[in-house]
Amino acid sequence: WFRLGRNMLSLGQWRLQVLRGALLVLASTLFFASLRTMEIADAIAVFFIHPLLTVVIAPILLRENVGLRRWLAALIGFSGALLVIRPGLEHFDWNSLYALATGFCFSGYVLLGRRLAGEGSPLQALVMTGLVGTLMMSFFQPAVWITPQGIEWVWMGAMGSIGLIGHYFIIKALEHAPASRLAPLGYFEIIGSVPGIAIIVCSGLYVMHQSRLKQES
Repeated sequence: WFRLGRNMLSLGQWRLQVLRGALLVLASTLFFASLRTMEIADAIAVFFIHPLLTVVIAPILLRENVGLRRWLAALIGFSGALLVIRPGLEHFDWNSLYALATGFCFSGYVLLGRRLAGEGSPLQALVMTGLVGTLMMSFFQPAVWITPQGIEWVWMGAMGSIGLIGHYFIIKALEHAPASRLAPLGYFEIIGSVPGIAIIVCSGLYVMHQSRLKQES
């Protein structure tokens, strides 16, 4: 930060930099919107279409060479996402489109990350993304803001720090490897998702148990 100084925002192709930041903000917002009505496991399953979309779009947008096996994997994966969405007339849930749109937005974020590789440092890209997110969300914040209490500040800080580190490594990885090659590694998110789901379930069971104890007493 101190080394770059005034050049922190001196990025090439700044319009694409802004678009990349906007796509990440939209992906985050849409995913949280999907959680209002979807089970977290279903939302994550639909979101996992993003590696497949990246494999499909990379040859078109980035002129990357993608073999037949990757194309077949993309088609099979998209079919799996449709099964999760359940696009039947009786069971189709329009809210699942939020999770699907999240996958599209995040895929665009990754593809633009590869397109902009070398256009400034990862730190500059992170600062630009943060500024775009701050400006976009400031229009809606007054209407929905709820002041965090106590430990919630800690969780928010931890979530922001982990996200910052994660996106830094995404940007660094895209500087050294094609997006279509890195895309399948997105499924490693499952490693973090499963414990997260377990924590949520256990927390819910604990709250139910405590409520029942209070009723009995």
